[in-house]
This record gives sequence, structure tokens and C-alpha cells, in this order.
Amino acid sequence: MSRWWGRQEWQIGDTLNWNLAELKLSVSRFEQEWQLRLLQSSRISEDHEHWQFIGHGEPLEGPGLEIRRHIGSDTQQPLQLLPALADRPMVVRPAHPIYIGAQASVLLYISTPVWIMLRTDWNTPALLDIPITRPTDSWLGPNTRSGEICYSTRVFGRLHLDEIRQHPFRAVTPVRVLNDSDEVFPLERLAVPVQLLPLHVSEAGRLWTPALDLRCHASSRHAEIQVARDVDTMAGPTTRLAPPRTPLSNVNLIRALDSLIASRKIAS
Repeated sequence: MSRWWGRQEWQIGDTLNWNLAELKLSVSRFEQEWQLRLLQSSRISEDHEHWQFIGHGEPLEGPGLEIRRHIGSDTQQPLQLLPALADRPMVVRPAHPIYIGAQASVLLYISTPVWIMLRTDWNTPALLDIPITRPTDSWLGPNTRSGEICYSTRVFGRLHLDEIRQHPFRAVTPVRVLNDSDEVFPLERLAVPVQLLPLHVSEAGRLWTPALDLRCHASSRHAEIQVARDVDTMAGPTTRLAPPRTPLSNVNLIRALDSLIASRKIAS
């Protein structure tokens, strides 16, 4: 699969253009200004995977155009256009309800939509950080007063990797859930803490994250969550594209675990 991201160079006065699913983007360089122009559909269609790097051209025009001006002492080139994982947990559902037997486990391959970043390096703020196709907001918690805002994505949890179509704007996260009890564990939906995970790309061009291992008990909130050191071997050789948005810590893992368990308890 060819890659829509990468490093690009602008001369003063140049404009580069992209079409990425339902997002049209043009970036212009001036002596003391980066000017971004965006046209994005209000429709939510996670199936749209067409993209095109148009290259040099005229800045975007049209109704609904958003213009963002970044002013500084000077502009530097090149810039990098990069994929990034979401900035909140992503709520996903398996294709069908799953009931994990006593002392059994299930491995799910979860596919979630990615964001687009435009930046010079990881030590400076991004000029752009938006979803290519914005997912819907979702409240996750045991009640309406305790919880957090997440994103909700369509059903992209599968038991087999080959059931997930390779998509340029989605990343795969393997999630292994172990039912460490003598009761059946109903797995109806999960909140995957993608903001805690680094992003990788395989040689085939598919986006990946390391796996999550969740050990839980059907009758309590006591559980353990671990992030794998490496990407799943199913991905083959990979290259790291982006660090986690939120540094991994024990506190962050506890919050992520609360969300994962809360998603089971309030599922309808």
C-alpha cells in the first residue's frame, strides 16, 4: 500500500495540496507564515479510503473553507505530514457479542481511525492535528457523573486479522482479554486507550500499535492491563512513526483499565 504521509518541502510562496478521504488540505509557505486551508465534509463515513497527493497548485477556495494562519519569525522547511492515533480512548464493539468462558481468553483485532498531523518535529507543537474523518463522541463511565468523553467508532473488532480490510486511515490494535474467573465474561464493548500507544507502520503499509493484554474477573473490577513492548508478529517488520500522545504511567493505566471495565458494566 502506498503511503499518504511523509516529508515535504516548500519554497517561499509554494502551496501543496492533498485530498484525504473527505478532507481537502492545502498548505502555503510565506516568509513568516504557514497558511492552512481546509475543506472537510460534515458527513461521517469511515469507509472512505481514497486519497491523492495533488502537489503544487493554487490554494483551496470554496464555501465552508477554514483558514488557519500560523505566524512566526520565519518559516522552516521541510514539514512532515504524519498519521497519529486519537487523543481519547476509542470505544469499539465486536462484530457480534462475545462470551468468554471461564479461564479462557480471546484475541481481538481492533481497527480505529487515525488523525493527521503536520509538524516540523516532535519537539515543537503541531501546526495541524485533526481527525481525517471525525468519529462520534461517546460518554464512558458507570453513570452520567463519573466517566469521561471518548470516541465511538463503527464495528471494527474482529477475531481474525484477515477479516479487517487494510485501510490507509485506520490502525490495528490487538487486544487479548483473559477471563481470570470461573464465570462467563460478557464482552460487549471496549474502550481502547489508543492515546497511550505508539504508532507503527508495517512493510506492507498497514498502521499498527503494540498489543494490549487485559486480565479481568467477571464479578469484580480487579484486573490487570499491560502494553506489549513490541508490535504483534502478525504485522511483520515495522517502523515507529509516532510516540504515545500521553506518556505511559501507572496512573494512566489505571484510568484506562477503569474505562475498559466500565464499558462492560454500562453496555446496553
